[in-house]
Parts: sequence; structure tokens; C-alpha cells
Amino acid sequence: MRKIIVQHDTARYRKISCKAADLPLYFRDFWLDAVCLGGEWNGLIATDEKDQPLAILPVFVKKKLGIPYVTMPPLTPYLGIWLLKPTLYSTGNTSAFYKLVNAFIPFLQRYFFIRMKMHPGFGNWLPFYWKGYTQKTYYIQIIDLKSWKNEQDFFSQLSNSVRKKIRSAARKTDVETTKNVDDFYKAWTGSFERQQLNPPLSLSFYQHLYSRLEAHTEIVLFIFIDKSSRDICGSRFVCIDHRTRSAYSLGMGQDYKVSPAGMGQFMQWMTIKHAIGKCTNFNLGGSMLEGVHHFNQQLNPRVVPYFVLEKFRWKWMEKAVSGGRLISVAY
Repeated sequence: MRKIIVQHDTARYRKISCKAADLPLYFRDFWLDAVCLGGEWNGLIATDEKDQPLAILPVFVKKKLGIPYVTMPPLTPYLGIWLLKPTLYSTGNTSAFYKLVNAFIPFLQRYFFIRMKMHPGFGNWLPFYWKGYTQKTYYIQIIDLKSWKNEQDFFSQLSNSVRKKIRSAARKTDVETTKNVDDFYKAWTGSFERQQLNPPLSLSFYQHLYSRLEAHTEIVLFIFIDKSSRDICGSRFVCIDHRTRSAYSLGMGQDYKVSPAGMGQFMQWMTIKHAIGKCTNFNLGGSMLEGVHHFNQQLNPRVVPYFVLEKFRWKWMEKAVSGGRLISVAY
């Protein structure tokens, strides 16, 4: 069996990121540059004895009271170990797969707390279990756009009630695209104001995200305007990665004080309409909130499981993290 060598080499990770045609958006170096604020991201690379890359693992490292820990960056539902040689190291070839995964694990032992969400293709977490990690199953919702010939084909498979809501909101709303992140953010925060919650992400974060992504992907900021009052009643931030023909929802919100009935469904429909013909799938994100899940299910997406892995160096640290006393972790 081949010898496997793992190294921290972020510069080489960047080069691999530029060349790997099937690498999801969340693994790309420009994405990690955009979202890994308040810490730093490192690229781990596994190679064989001939220095051929076999797999990569990006980790986002932050510190609290001088304690380094691995967590997930904002708007990133999953990362994990990505196989560059899937035919040699797939989960079907268990001995080779276990050896590859076990080569990464020692490099994570330097961190006092680890929380990683593994991409849906990572279907076997046993090597982590054997090293003391715990696991939860989360779900992401993905719309398979390649199944539909055109937008009308997709629209016709929606339920009657959803189609009625979309048509009703369409009669009362104008749709525009903008490069003004402030307009997007104003409407996006409306969903949190309604629940009397502080927005989890700042305007400066979204401005930074937009500036980082626009050079590499197609960014579309949709603004929905009430025809009568001309108030902005909703917005959505969509990123289209043409290399993998995938669309990603990076934020959607509405001002409930001025939004017409059916506004949420209408915003979903207009952004999907934009992606049909350009993309093979639309990634709706990884929320585990019941209301968000049921809202997205109106579009008939696939519900795809993925693993969340955690490990604490000490038991007291697990209690401190779960109670929010040591590290604030977004679940």
C-alpha cells in the first residue's frame, strides 16, 4: 500500500483549488479568503511517496484566550476531506480510505476543540469515531435543476398553492438586480428584526464577501420592490459558480411590514428561474431550523445528509463550549 504524507501547505492548496475542476465552491481558496474572518484558514494536503496530491482538508482556526480551535466559517455548511483520487481512495476501498483519513487525524490533535462539517460525499466517519470523535447528522437541501427542461417545466411541478402565492406576489412586486450590498442587507435584516434577533452577519461582512467573490463567480443581488410604495420588501444574495455549474443561496430576507403575501415563494422562484439553464443544481444551504426546512421543501429539493464531527481535548471544555462560556459556536 502506498505511503501517505500529510503537510500544512496553504500555498499549494491554492494551486490545487485553481485546477480541480469538480471542487465545490466552499473548498475554493477565494471562498475561504472571503468567509474566514476573525481567524485563519490552513490547507492540509495528503500526498503519496511521489508527491502526487491525493486529498485536501481545509480547516478554519480561531483562538479564544490563546486556545486554538477548529470551527466552521460563516455561510459554509460543509468542508471536510476532499478526495482528489476518488477511484483509489473511495469509501468502497475501505483499507485505502481508512489509511488516508487516519493520515489527516494526527494533524488535528494540536487543537483543543474541533468541529467539522463533512461534505455529503464523505460517507464513512469510522476512523474519526475510533479516535474519540462524536457525530451528528445534519441535512442540506439541493434542487436538481438538470431534471427540468426549462423554467415552465419546473414551475408546473410545484403545488397549486405555491404557484398561486408566486403569481399573487408577482402582481404586486417589481424585481431588480443591484450591486448595492446595502440594499440587499437592509431587506435581509428584516427577517431577524421580526424575531427580535440581532443579524448574525454584519453589513461589512457581506460587502467583503461580495468584493471577494465577484472576480471569480457570478454574483446576483436580487431586490424586490413593492409596486405601490416603492419600498424594498425583500432581497436575495445568489452566487453562481460556472465551473461546477452550481448555484448557492447566501442570504434571503424580507421586510414583513411591507411584503405582500407569497413574497418568500416568489423570491425563491425568481432566483431559481435565473439559475435554470446555467446550473445543474441549486444549493439552498444547510439550515436545520424546522421552519426554514419546510419552507424550502415547497420547491421539492433533495434532502441530503452529511456528518458533523466534534472532539474536545478535555471533558470540561465540552461543557464550557456547549454552554457558550468559552467559545461561541454556531450550530
